Amino acid sequence: MQTIGARLIAPTPKLLALVSDPAKRGAGGIIARAMDRPAARTVAPPGYVNALVLAACVIGAFVAALSRRQDANWDLQNYHFYDPWAWFAGRSLDWDIAAAQLQTFHNPLPDLPFYALIAAGASPHVITFWLALPTGIAAYFAVRVAWRLFRDLDFVERIGATAAAIAIGFTGAMGIGQLGSTTNEWLVTAFTMTALWMLVREVPGERSRRSTIIVTTAGLLLGVASGLKLTAATYAVGLCAAILMQRAPLRVNVRAAAWFSGGVAIGLAIAHGPWSYALWTHFDNPLFPYGNRWFRSPWWDLAPVLPSQYGAHSLHDWLLLPFKLLAPRPGFVSEVSYVDGRLPLLYALALIAGGGYVLARVQQTPLALPSGFRSSARDWRFTTTFVIVSFVVWALLHSILRYTIPIEILSGVLIVGAVGYLLRPPHATIAIV
Repeated sequence: MQTIGARLIAPTPKLLALVSDPAKRGAGGIIARAMDRPAARTVAPPGYVNALVLAACVIGAFVAALSRRQDANWDLQNYHFYDPWAWFAGRSLDWDIAAAQLQTFHNPLPDLPFYALIAAGASPHVITFWLALPTGIAAYFAVRVAWRLFRDLDFVERIGATAAAIAIGFTGAMGIGQLGSTTNEWLVTAFTMTALWMLVREVPGERSRRSTIIVTTAGLLLGVASGLKLTAATYAVGLCAAILMQRAPLRVNVRAAAWFSGGVAIGLAIAHGPWSYALWTHFDNPLFPYGNRWFRSPWWDLAPVLPSQYGAHSLHDWLLLPFKLLAPRPGFVSEVSYVDGRLPLLYALALIAGGGYVLARVQQTPLALPSGFRSSARDWRFTTTFVIVSFVVWALLHSILRYTIPIEILSGVLIVGAVGYLLRPPHATIAIV
């Protein structure tokens, strides 16, 4: 507990050398000392560096998707090709009767590019590139988020921590399983990671036109993602909660959350509005067949559509849910077997850190953040709140694990951050490796 609570920032050897050496007390010394401050390390890298990182992420995703070979998942055979074809042919609502079961009534918009490429006879490599592109974009913004969160580290440590976080986050079972597929999980993940980066980079709630525009735009992105795939609304709720739980006056947080929610509503109207109107005019339910308990369309049962057998169903299961995600039986959170220790490990580290914090408070031990978290504490709180709330909302709604790719990605960042928080640098490096 003393390791967690008693560490204070100490002058670096470089800084001591600069102060003690008269030759380095001039303009050069001032610049060097200024660049050694955390605030100076948040300066954006040159544009070509970001372009190179984006290109590397996209190319890496494309190569990884090619290695997965051709997609033949059940959803593709059931509706990812049928829905846009039926929409263009005028059959999905006016002629065919639930030809693809309840997925017949899913928004065909996210599948239109895939269908158009197939219909145009595009090369399979071109189609694979399109399917892998959202993964590359999500990876790019995940790098940007991690780079900002680790900004209090020196340059080499920052690169190492970011690389470790990305390696852990992008090799998870759900992310790899959906890579290069038509399930659109990576599509909405790209929107989610972009919005998260915008809000981590900008402090929501500042009374400025720039802050309002950025917060609203982030909401717009999550609204579009939710319109393309309704399960993405989980992350809109998570980001809104993170905005509301900032350490700022309540009226400031509420104002920022209102702008964010307005953006979500606009994005939802853009991406799902036309399809909702079509469902309403045909079936008296803009989300048909979902939510029919409230809309009470005569065309579907009044019972919930999503299965309730997944996930936790008791207090014991809820408390141990992250641990149960290590290697669950088929049908618990996924249709197939898998093994993945990211979320259980993150939960264990969180319990250790939280227990240490509570014990230090009870013992009235002075608490001080390690130097690697000094100026980035707000961003860590924001990201952690987003992950926790999103996970709880996910578990309450459906507990289908393939919808958790943004959480899986950020588990890498949070695992590396938690290890760095709990251990001294040499031990933390060994533990992360």
